[in-house]
Amino acid sequence: MRIQNKKGRSTALATASHSTLTGVIGNARRPGSNERWAGDNGEVNAGSRTELATFLLGLSDQIKSGAFDQELASESLAATPAERREELEAAWNDPSGGLWRSMGASIGAEITERSTRGGFLRRFLGRGDVQQGNDPRIRVYERNVEAVIAVGPTEVGRQFIRQKYIYPAEFYITANPRIEEKELQRGSGDLLEELFMDTQEAILVQEDRTFLKMAHNAATIHNEIVYFTGQLTPVVLAALQEQIATWGLTGMNAMISMDLIKDIATGDKFIEFFDQVSRLEIVLTGRIGTILGMEISTDGYRDPKLRVLGDGEVLLTAQPENFGSYTDRGPLVMEPRINDHDTPSRGWYGYELMSMGIGNPKAVARAKRI
Repeated sequence: MRIQNKKGRSTALATASHSTLTGVIGNARRPGSNERWAGDNGEVNAGSRTELATFLLGLSDQIKSGAFDQELASESLAATPAERREELEAAWNDPSGGLWRSMGASIGAEITERSTRGGFLRRFLGRGDVQQGNDPRIRVYERNVEAVIAVGPTEVGRQFIRQKYIYPAEFYITANPRIEEKELQRGSGDLLEELFMDTQEAILVQEDRTFLKMAHNAATIHNEIVYFTGQLTPVVLAALQEQIATWGLTGMNAMISMDLIKDIATGDKFIEFFDQVSRLEIVLTGRIGTILGMEISTDGYRDPKLRVLGDGEVLLTAQPENFGSYTDRGPLVMEPRINDHDTPSRGWYGYELMSMGIGNPKAVARAKRI
């Protein structure tokens, strides 16, 4: 979205494309070096598997330390903080309210895109279609099993299935970002970026936490949690694979916490199995490579506020069609709100209507470092 500022220039809202973020980080210099994080072709600057592993860990540490905070929040090279503030003020003072509504719609669309591109829920579960006037339903892999469904954004339950489908409850995931007028008058920080990050934290994090709660529940129905001490090894991953393969399921994917990624990247037991991704754009979505035929994903390249995996955690799942599904009824809606908290303020009420279910608990296995 672009709006005209007071000088007649067109400035970009704080939510530019993922490719812009890739450019911001790729062009930055690595700590203690004149070398950039990535070349002009988008490939990371690493000459060997060992160097690539060092790159993966170093980039995660830089993101966690806040080195790219401004870029991660706004992903915008087209507008300075001053220009973004000017844009916010123009929308705030627009008597028609149209600019404020458009700004909210743009934020909602960008967050939906990011959730689809990098969220665990939307990558590890299949997306089911739900028609207007119909209830959502999820096809089950086999009958006479216990399914795990979300009954709300913080609660999950089990359901014994005798038919071909489960009918999960629909519920709202919401966000309520807002600014008090005194914050605008005081010129507090980069308020537009804060609004965006608050909304993203409320939506993306809640989606993924609900999904993980379902997966943790489902992982104990037919399979057993694999506990281990010390470094993560191929033996642990192979044990999880075997649990799922026992049920005739193949094509697995893994979610691994960033502290365990360090074990993979630095341990000599993994180096021959770890086929790392070398394109920065893919790394930033959390997909960092494959091990033993599994695609490995992590949340270690998110802003720390958006991370959901606990330390020492591994989750393996079968392909979405053999695992579970979610439904939504369109992108995130951002409705303008003015002075509705008994204080002079503006913001949006964001919501999405969703359902989630794991129809085949045999398709998920979990490991935990103790």
